[in-house]
Amino acid sequence: MTLSRMESSSERTFVTDAPFGFRGLVGLAAIAAAPAFALLLMIPAPLMLPVLSFQSFVTACSVALYAFLTKASRDAQGLTSWNIAYVFTLIWIFAAVMSSPRRLLDWFEHLSMIS
Repeated sequence: MTLSRMESSSERTFVTDAPFGFRGLVGLAAIAAAPAFALLLMIPAPLMLPVLSFQSFVTACSVALYAFLTKASRDAQGLTSWNIAYVFTLIWIFAAVMSSPRRLLDWFEHLSMIS
């Protein structure tokens, strides 16, 4: 009885598992490209990969938190917020593996000498 009442309910719900449309993909590309473009302009070239790794980590955590709080389904068809978090996690891991921590440590040492 309760199940049939829930099925026939006319209450509107917000669906987060629906695949992204064209506007959603364009918005996602803009959100991902804006920090990367800012990194290109403000960060020296040797520090690009460590900073990209950190930025991807923060983005992956925030998208995963959003997916968790909205209870997005991991098994839905199409592109879900969990898939976006997975992509940023892979970018984080690959950028961290490819970057040399020595350059970052040299930069911090240079900053400490200036202060």
